[in-house]
Amino acid sequence: MRKHLKDLGRALQVECPDNDCRIFLNEFKMLQGIEDDLSGCLLSEWGRKVLQMERQHLEHELDRMFYTNYAIRQYRNQK
Repeated sequence: MRKHLKDLGRALQVECPDNDCRIFLNEFKMLQGIEDDLSGCLLSEWGRKVLQMERQHLEHELDRMFYTNYAIRQYRNQK
């Protein structure tokens, strides 16, 4: 996971306003779960590929929100 996404996700785990930051946090937690599954589970080749595609999709979505979402930009500017 990219460092800027991880840093924001961890900050939101401590304090998360009830706006789009909550969506970011939820997707961040899903991405963490997928990364845990990829590193800790015995998966078939197909299962691993599916999780890797989902990880890539979530990371892309979080990256998009990091740069374009108004609530996230406000939160980042306050910190």
